[in-house]
Amino acid sequence: MQLMQKHRFKSGWPTVLIGGAGTGTAYGIMTAIRRVFSQNVRIVGIDVNPPEMVTASLICDTLVQVPYANSPEFGRHLSGIIEDQKIDAFLPLLPGEIQASLALAQSSRGESPLEFLTGSQELARLSIDKLSMAQWLDANNLPTPRTTNPGGSPKGEALFLKPRAGTGSHGARKVTPDELERLLPSLGPDWIVQEICGGQEVTVDAFHDPLNHFFRAVARDRLEVKSGVSTKCRVREDAELEALAHQLATKLNVSGAFCFQVLGSPGGWRIIDVNSRPGAGTAISAACGNDFAAALIARWLQSDYTTLFERLAVPTIVTRQYTEFRMN
Repeated sequence: MQLMQKHRFKSGWPTVLIGGAGTGTAYGIMTAIRRVFSQNVRIVGIDVNPPEMVTASLICDTLVQVPYANSPEFGRHLSGIIEDQKIDAFLPLLPGEIQASLALAQSSRGESPLEFLTGSQELARLSIDKLSMAQWLDANNLPTPRTTNPGGSPKGEALFLKPRAGTGSHGARKVTPDELERLLPSLGPDWIVQEICGGQEVTVDAFHDPLNHFFRAVARDRLEVKSGVSTKCRVREDAELEALAHQLATKLNVSGAFCFQVLGSPGGWRIIDVNSRPGAGTAISAACGNDFAAALIARWLQSDYTTLFERLAVPTIVTRQYTEFRMN
């Protein structure tokens, strides 16, 4: 794929910083970059673990060990890496990394040449606060389950308890009224509760380029999930979910790739989570000819991303298996 002139990049080569390098999301994104751009894009990864503990270090050019993203020293380390490694674009994946990217964008006041690949600052801000996201969805007439802090939850019904800034369904679980009553004294402002919809869970991978009036979305039926990540999916076209994705992208002014989860209910689909970047399962869509992660990078590079998408004539089953790597 043809790239824009190298003189536009700090080091002569386009250099992207990928956060959370130890996650399946980062591994999938880095794999997509190598698959489409080979060695023409320089990849720097960051993670709390050393390189020999991070499989993605086999893919990226450089992996830098950093403090936890929610630690006070993370911002200083991040700024140093961006300068030392001559980073042109940053794709944060973890909530703390996204928060740090928002702080960087705010401090630079748009003067920094660094590009943030999080769709939009509004999407990034809302994606790390599930209560604010639910309130925004409700205010914009987009379907979402009733969401409150635990103390303001409706009495006498089972609810879904989840961290306010959680990812990948970690820590989320269904609780009965009695369980919630017992837990309430220990639950602070970092937790929320949602009404239970009880229907089918579907992830929607989406890509939006408003400047070129391009939009694409596919639905992934989550047939099997392990640790919050899809391992078996049915990938398909869905006009209703595509329209919902386009509403989200338009109202949040998204430019790039993002994904969100919905649950079925008697009243229709309900949005339960929105991410400002591709997900760990987005690589499953790529296996069906819809490479959202690679398209995100292609758009940044001002390359033709339209060849990375294709319509699905029929729903397609994709399964996922683990692979072993010898690291040292």
